Formats: sequence, C-alpha cells, structure tokens
Amino acid sequence: MVRLTIPAGALAAPTEVSIEPISNLAHGGIGAAYRLQPEGQVFQQPVLVSFGYTDSDLAGTAAPALGIAYQDGRGFWRGLKNVVRDAAARTLTVSTTHFSDWSRVSGLQIRPPSKTIRSDESVDLVVAFCEPQTDPNDDLTTLLSLCTSGGPIVWPVKNWSVDGQSGGSFDTGIVTADARGDGARYQGPIVLDGGGQTHDVSVEVDLPGAEKTLLVAQITVADYPQVWEGRSSGTLAFGAIFRTANDAQWHSPELADDGRVRYRFRGEVSALLPPDPTGCTVAPLSNAGLPATIQVSYLSIDYRQAPPRYEVSGTSWWEVQTTCPPPLPSGASLMEAVWLSGNSLDKAPAFGELSGNGSKIEGGGASPGGNWHWCFVAKGSAASCPP
Repeated sequence: MVRLTIPAGALAAPTEVSIEPISNLAHGGIGAAYRLQPEGQVFQQPVLVSFGYTDSDLAGTAAPALGIAYQDGRGFWRGLKNVVRDAAARTLTVSTTHFSDWSRVSGLQIRPPSKTIRSDESVDLVVAFCEPQTDPNDDLTTLLSLCTSGGPIVWPVKNWSVDGQSGGSFDTGIVTADARGDGARYQGPIVLDGGGQTHDVSVEVDLPGAEKTLLVAQITVADYPQVWEGRSSGTLAFGAIFRTANDAQWHSPELADDGRVRYRFRGEVSALLPPDPTGCTVAPLSNAGLPATIQVSYLSIDYRQAPPRYEVSGTSWWEVQTTCPPPLPSGASLMEAVWLSGNSLDKAPAFGELSGNGSKIEGGGASPGGNWHWCFVAKGSAASCPP
C-alpha cells in the first residue's frame, strides 16, 4: 500500500494525481511497485510518499533493511537515504519533489525465505546483498544493484540458529554455516507424529546504525509417510508361492537406535504349496495381522541418505495344515521363509535390491531356488504399483 500526502501550494494549478500498481522490477523489490502520475510531475513543495508493510512483506528480510526507491529517467533504480521508519506504525516515508515509478525495497534477504522439505531432505540457505552504490553526484540517493549471493559480504553475518538456538538441535534440526559464513545448510529433524513441523532458521547481520538484525527463513519439515501400502510375492526355494494381500501395509513408524525409521508389517500372508509326492495334502492357513506364529518383520528406512536407503529384516513363519494317508501323521506345522530376502539389516545374504524416491519403494531379486518382487507406495501419494 502506498499513500501520498500533498501539502497546499505544492501544485501550481489543479492537477489530477493517480497511483497505478505495476510489476516490480526494482532490485530487491518487495510486493508491487507503483507509478505515480502524472509521470515527471515536479512539485513546488516536497510531498510525502509512504509505504506500509506487513509480516508477509518481511518474509526473508527485516524491517531495518527496508527502504524506498524510485526509477530515474535513465531506468536506474535509486534508493532514498532520507527514509523515515516508524516501526510501531509499520511505515516507511520519504519526501520528494517529483513523480515516477516507486517501490519498497530490501537491501538484505535470506533465500529461500520459506520452503517445505521432507524429513530426509536438507535445504541450502544464503544471504543475498543488494549492495548500494554511492553516486558522488547525488547526496540523497544510492544506486541499487542486483541482489546477489556469493559476492562481497557487505555487512558481517554470524550465528546461524534454529528456533533461537545456535546451530540447532536434534529435535529442531541442525544448521551448519559454510566456510564464508553467509550460507548454511539446514537438515531437518526426524518427524514421526504425522503433523509436520515448522522451524525458524535465522542468521544475524550487523547493519550499520541498527541493533541486531535477524533474517529468518521458515522451513516446514513434512513428516515421514505414516503408512506404506502395497503387495509382495515370490517363490520359495522348495517351490511354494507366497504373497501378501493387496492391502498389506507397513505402519507405525518409530525411530530405531541406529537412526533409521522402522515400520511394522500388517496384513495377510498366504502361501500356495506344490503337490507333495508322498501323497500328503498341504493347505496354507492364511493369517491376518501378526499372530504369534509370525515373527515380526520390519521395513527400515534410512532417511538421512539421499536417496533414502530401504532395507527389510526378519523371518516370517505361518501355519500350514498337512493331511497325509496312514501311517504318516497329520496336523499343523510351520513353514519358514526369509521375509523379502535382500538388503536385510540382520546381514542375511542380499538376493536383490529395494530402491525408491520417498513415495514409492520397489524391488526384486532372486535367491537360490526362488525369487521375489516387492512394491509399496506412501499412502496418500500419487505413486502407484503396477497391476
């Protein structure tokens, strides 16, 4: 929002004055720019040009870094030195004797000012300076330059923090400054509660004539998938075919001691057995959930690696009913198979690989006498498994 205050006697004759919002091309421009018309109008007395600002205008910058600029007849943007800042009213005001294109600007920005990442991701942050260039022929303005990072550090930068704690913490995420100090990498915390978290990653900049100035980037850390759903199937060494129902799930993520996120299995496991040459019939007993006859298996994901590493562990057991002609005994027995074989955390032989991108995990492989295929997707994502 821009406001004009024109005192009596500033215009020599009745004049129609207008304010037109335009695209903001000013270096470090914030929000819309405004064309004050009639363009080139010269006033006999100074008029006041005031801009207000809100919290959204301060995203990635700070009030002490705000200023006002106008575009001169040659197309250069010039920052005014006589800006009056009213922190209580949240206004910036300058006096001028002419009209042109005007804008709020910031000479200091943190980029990106906000971002959403997954728990397995990091984000690089950097301070950008819109370094003012002094014009020896103009005591009232400075020439604005492009806002760049990686160039000269105009003002001292120090103390990268997360939620006010220098360097951050395991619970809020860790921020590590680069060798120059004007950039840093933020690694978010592990989020398992299903709601996500937002953290303020800040850095101090020593602006001339200002108290400690904080630039703040708001980083939202999305939670890990709470449920992976899909199916798996394979052939065991002795010819039996096993499969999970299509609605099988890995659920209830928890943080393991080794830093991985571990999910439990939920669903129905069934098996189709080959004919028995002894004349016995063997019928699988499908078991829903996790009955005592099935050892708990885990899907473990290391979200700290890019891309995440997916591993499985454990051994599954399920009951089969054997019916044999006399004199062979009949009754219930247990059938055993390594659950999903490959890449297991218990260091069992790897018979294949799992790979994924954070929303889909798929893999396959072969073991002595058997093979398997596996596909699960994050519940609620757009990913899908082949039919």
